[in-house]
Amino acid sequence: MSPRYLIILFLSSCFLFGCVDDSKGPKEGIITYDITYPKPAADPFDQQMMPGEMTMKFKNNKSATKLNFGMGFIQMTYLSDSENKSITELNKFMGKKRAFVSYEKDLPYLLKDVPPYTVEFIKQKDTLIATYNCKKAIVHVKSATPYDFVAYYTEDIQITEPNWCTPFKEIKGVLMEYQVEQYNIIMRFTAKTVELIEQDDADFTMPADFKLVSQKDMDDIHRMIKEMNE
Repeated sequence: MSPRYLIILFLSSCFLFGCVDDSKGPKEGIITYDITYPKPAADPFDQQMMPGEMTMKFKNNKSATKLNFGMGFIQMTYLSDSENKSITELNKFMGKKRAFVSYEKDLPYLLKDVPPYTVEFIKQKDTLIATYNCKKAIVHVKSATPYDFVAYYTEDIQITEPNWCTPFKEIKGVLMEYQVEQYNIIMRFTAKTVELIEQDDADFTMPADFKLVSQKDMDDIHRMIKEMNE
């Protein structure tokens, strides 16, 4: 599974945050998501290597989302800053720590492998997820074989442009349940807890021991990780 796809979709919706209005919702905390597999990997060993949980910290207009693959052998963290429209990938793989920064102008490249999405908003009684009232949407995926899935989002965490760099851009609330598909695997994310606790500013900046690399270098790393799961 391509890590670049993860940044665009998973963390998608839920982890790319904008500015917070203190009077309407929390300004910092951490959301933890369970990951399930409606369509798992064909190889049971590959499936064991897939993550079972995702965490997303947020503070003001920044977020930090973390995923562990291969029983912790591969760790990816994505830092988003909606003020300057930047995304930083922190990649720990084979004992090396690498970082790559991309910006809004790079979105066409980042999204090039993602099929177009359209969102249909459904009017119904709110669904409760992780103690938050959530609205329902149906996401229509325009792939070679079109399909739909249900997503839930909350407007009770008031954050501007939570999905600014994802195919879920039409959804203005924070995604609490949604799914992505890539390489014949479907991953579904469901928020299980929202902890409104103070976050350390250092968690939203690139650590000094990470080395900045080029787009080509990071693409090569992604390719290596993908080939390990084939």
